[in-house]
Amino acid sequence: WGGGFCVVNDVAYAALALLREDAVARIAVFDLDAHQGDGSAEYFSAHPRYVVGTCEHAAHAPDPATVEAWPGLGALCPATALSKAAAESKTGCAHPWRERVTTISIHQENTFPYQKQASDLDIGLDDGTADDAYLEQVAHGLAHLDRVWGPSSSKSSLSSSSPRPSSLLIYVAGGDPYEGDTLAGLAVTKPGLRARDRAVAAWAARRGVPVAVVLGGGYARDVGDLVDIHRATLQVFIEVALEAQG
Repeated sequence: WGGGFCVVNDVAYAALALLREDAVARIAVFDLDAHQGDGSAEYFSAHPRYVVGTCEHAAHAPDPATVEAWPGLGALCPATALSKAAAESKTGCAHPWRERVTTISIHQENTFPYQKQASDLDIGLDDGTADDAYLEQVAHGLAHLDRVWGPSSSKSSLSSSSPRPSSLLIYVAGGDPYEGDTLAGLAVTKPGLRARDRAVAAWAARRGVPVAVVLGGGYARDVGDLVDIHRATLQVFIEVALEAQG
């Protein structure tokens, strides 16, 4: 489901598809939009409102009127419709991938959504947070993921000797922490956002983790500023990838 200006939660959808296909062993959603990544946080929480499963068994299936189909992923079922047995089963409307997903959100605390959800790590920033304090919290979020995932391997998770990547980082590179944004209240400069992107890209390169970069929200009065921010994100990841190749 979507919220705010998002019609669907494309990040959760992509994560679910990859996990269902067993294309990756674990996923981290690193959300640096100025607004909390509440949709991903709630869906991958211990108590989501909805869960995705096969709903193959009539005893486990909710009222058809309450089911919204997600192509290729089974049915999106209200969690309240599940029995305890179904919730613990991998054959009913269960959530068998919870332990394989880590959600981290670094966002402005005093802005939409005002009813926050619980990510694995939430860092709520004060209004007016500028470059130095912002980058310190980004480093804190990456250090937390280091602790969750443990020591990095000397081999890339894309090694041909591995049947699948061991890890995937989905990076929501929000443009709205920018100081000129009209729908948020942080004060990060363009160089600060570029430094943020480099910190994430360098972290992933050091660990050998592939990254799916999603260009998140941005509502600058001058659309040219937003173009600069998103273009810089892509440039930074290309630069870091080339540096890693030597």
